[in-house]
Amino acid sequence: MSQKSMVDIAYEYAKQIDQPIAFKDIWDYVVKELNMSEEEANQKIGIFYTNLSLDCRFHNQGDNTWIIRSKLLFDDATADIFLVKEDVDEENEDDEDSEDNDEYLDEEDDDGELDEDNSSDDDSLDNDMYESDEE
Repeated sequence: MSQKSMVDIAYEYAKQIDQPIAFKDIWDYVVKELNMSEEEANQKIGIFYTNLSLDCRFHNQGDNTWIIRSKLLFDDATADIFLVKEDVDEENEDDEDSEDNDEYLDEEDDDGELDEDNSSDDDSLDNDMYESDEE
């Protein structure tokens, strides 16, 4: 039996191929290399998929196909990151335009100035808590 992990075996296999590989093909190769029984393979497939997803050497191309990240151009490997950032930026722009954010605004006096006399301020110190009980 091999001393390599399942993901390391998958990595060695994927290094030989320059195009995205279906997960099923990767898994079949790992099962074959480790001489797993069908029952053992069924028990370990979930762990393998999780480890493959978390391994920074691999990139999921979509449609459950995988490729080694080093075989990608920088823009291709980071495209998902930028899409998420763009989605968040668009959501923030929508929020700025809405009037639902009024609850986060500071309270103002009638003359338009900020109300600085707020007795319920949590940042104020309670002088009594520093006094000794032994006085």
